[in-house]
Amino acid sequence: MKKFNRSSKSLFSPALIAPLALSTGLLGFAPSAQAVEVTVTIENLSPSSGLFLTPVWVGFHDGNFNIYDLNTPASPALERLAEDGNNAPLSAEFTANALGGLDATITDLGGVPGPLDPGGRVSQTFDLNSATNRFFSYATMVIPSNDAFIANANPQAYELFDAGGNFTGPISFTVLGTQVKDAGTEANTETDAAFFDQTAPNTGTPTTDPISMHPGFNGSLGNPGGVPVNILGGTSNDGVFFDSLAADFTRPGYAIARITITGPGDKLFNFVLDGNQEVPPADTPANGSCVGILNKDQTVFTANCHHTVQDATAAHIHEAPAGVNGDVIFPFASAESPIQETFNFTAENVATLMAGNFYINVHSGDFPGGEIRGQVAAPLKGSFSGSWFNPDRSGEGFLLEATNSDDPTLVATWFTYPPSSDSGAQAWLVGSGPIRLNESTITNTVITEGAVFGDGFDPSAVNRTPWGTLKFTFTSCTTGIVEYNSVIEGFGSGTFHIQRLTPPLIGQEGDCP
Repeated sequence: MKKFNRSSKSLFSPALIAPLALSTGLLGFAPSAQAVEVTVTIENLSPSSGLFLTPVWVGFHDGNFNIYDLNTPASPALERLAEDGNNAPLSAEFTANALGGLDATITDLGGVPGPLDPGGRVSQTFDLNSATNRFFSYATMVIPSNDAFIANANPQAYELFDAGGNFTGPISFTVLGTQVKDAGTEANTETDAAFFDQTAPNTGTPTTDPISMHPGFNGSLGNPGGVPVNILGGTSNDGVFFDSLAADFTRPGYAIARITITGPGDKLFNFVLDGNQEVPPADTPANGSCVGILNKDQTVFTANCHHTVQDATAAHIHEAPAGVNGDVIFPFASAESPIQETFNFTAENVATLMAGNFYINVHSGDFPGGEIRGQVAAPLKGSFSGSWFNPDRSGEGFLLEATNSDDPTLVATWFTYPPSSDSGAQAWLVGSGPIRLNESTITNTVITEGAVFGDGFDPSAVNRTPWGTLKFTFTSCTTGIVEYNSVIEGFGSGTFHIQRLTPPLIGQEGDCP
């Protein structure tokens, strides 16, 4: 996680679509202002083979910096962001007009260089002046496109500090596909489109239309008669495929991004919802992801979830550990995605939360007992590293290492045995995969064999045979679920629970004690 403060220098990297920029403004802290550390977390909620976001511009100001107004022409600075993902002109405009403001570009350094990949998540921490940085703004280009973008039009939509300098968060909001704007500066020809077939900046067909709601890509649900249909179902010059459904942001309930802003002492939980966590498991393609925030006083819990359940009938927070069904403790007012609500917590509720014994369940007509479920869990970080096992399978187990980096990865070693006991040997399975919230799917798992112990060890003699897929979903700081599917005969597939065997490593990042 990167951190910026008012003494940081501007950073520029030609390797990124947009430069990282930091504006320190012209004034220092006002004498009565408080310096407060605030973290901004941005998630790309688009599904796999869906949409990317250019590095997200964020600004903290006094409430008077306006990025755009609907039905009016885009500024030259916004034009460059919306057409090419170039944030530098907007940053310069902010520096010139937002006295005492602070801005930066938050970028994903993993995956595709520059843009935030579907399912990606990035965070950055800032030291803010509670007087001159009271309000938050954001802007990013939606790619691939000619000039699609998302940003807040109201400069005072997200108030971080009240007039007395008190932090008003935590704040979490979801940006839906219905909020995508068309800058009106480039025709939606779906040629010379950024991150698709564009070979140089500012090469599309220029237009002088006002900013409007984006009609959707050509051939989309919202724009079925648009031609030519290049993006949906197409492949970019770099070989990135955009599925006709996964990249159609005009589909009902489509979510583009989730932005969460937390202050000192706020505790963040990020977790996934799926049918496999239901008891019994629900056979459904629906899924979801949630952010939960326990405020610093540990009296209020905020939940913000996006899901793909069709005709959801109810959503609740239940009390029970993973693998067990429990009673409803907190009902959500609506089950329609995104579901977002704030609940008052008692000390007993906090203890239940920290023990990993709350889960969110989304119900539907087809699955009245619950279609997708997710245990409220801390995001998978370095504090999860260590030894894990299933007590019912004592004699085998996992050594897991979660890296703390801009491209977080889980490295897993499974010490187990071959399907046949005739060999009398052990089997070591090794692999690594990207971390998404509280889960990691490892598709490159291999089984090793062939070398011998001692002076005769020869690295070239080690055979690494593709074994299959491992998926880890952590339901608390001490519990998790393993799903496996092997391509080697005899190993098969299955699911079982694991628990921590060793205590968390001291000094590792994460919310696990």
